[in-house]
Amino acid sequence: MTEDRRDNQQLRLTSLVIVISLAAVSSVFFAAGIIHRHRQLLPNGLEDRINPNTASAASLARLPGFGRVKAEAIVLYRQNFSASGKEVKPFKDALELDKVEGIGQKTVDNISGFLSFN
Repeated sequence: MTEDRRDNQQLRLTSLVIVISLAAVSSVFFAAGIIHRHRQLLPNGLEDRINPNTASAASLARLPGFGRVKAEAIVLYRQNFSASGKEVKPFKDALELDKVEGIGQKTVDNISGFLSFN
């Protein structure tokens, strides 16, 4: 009888280890799927987020709802900002993009998920 009990405990322990291992492997694949889907959501083949403090007009023009005119407006704003002698970046976050002529809150809302300010 004690041998049956020991075998039963061993079986429970083995089952628990298998369940925990499957949960760990599943979470890794789930996380990898989220990252892969996130990369697919970026527009026009963008694989990384765009930093409006450093990006070229061509890169900025690839943002959704953007074009050459808005992209060049950001670059011009940056140039004027740096010419003013300020040593900080022109944009700390997406909300500050509405300082640029032609970029309103709706545009900021549409592109904020595609931007990085690092």
